[in-house]
Amino acid sequence: MLSGYKLKCHPVTIATAATIFHRFFREVDPSGYDKYLIAATALYLAGKARDENHKLRDVINVTHNTLHRGSPPLELKEEYWNRRDAIVQAELLIMRLLKFEITLNNPHKYLLHYLKTLQGWLPRDVWENIPLAQSSFAFLQDFHHSSTVLDYPPHIAAIGCIHLAMQCYGVQVPYIDETEDLMWYNVSFILYLFHSV
Repeated sequence: MLSGYKLKCHPVTIATAATIFHRFFREVDPSGYDKYLIAATALYLAGKARDENHKLRDVINVTHNTLHRGSPPLELKEEYWNRRDAIVQAELLIMRLLKFEITLNNPHKYLLHYLKTLQGWLPRDVWENIPLAQSSFAFLQDFHHSSTVLDYPPHIAAIGCIHLAMQCYGVQVPYIDETEDLMWYNVSFILYLFHSV
């Protein structure tokens, strides 16, 4: 994810890369593959899938610098060409293994929709003074560090992040006490989701 931030990728692109990475390692024996190579390739593929094409050279140099802090960009010599060839081959492998399905239904759009709805429910001072949106978004990005993100539908992950942010700040949706018999989300399922991370 750090390489994605260094490349100034959109957060959804970074989340897509993480999801591609986790999906790949769900399909294979992890000991047989270089996780750094797969991560670099997933980042490159996610950029392509989201029309945020980064030059392969930039991906190579940023991921190299992330692994070897302070190192200069690779010169166009054998090491660079070996990495480039490895990423191109890994790209083909990942695409075949994932059956060319790398565009995903990310939870970010659900998060945005739910937060906009929540904004209308909460008092204005609560919404303006408590960083629920920022915290929910940060939790969602952090959730992509774990392969558990693959186990839940995107809308559940989004609502779980909002629920966690609300718990952290002690915010409660108005009128929830009046509708206790109407479960608008399954609390135990959401709590399980975050305890598993």
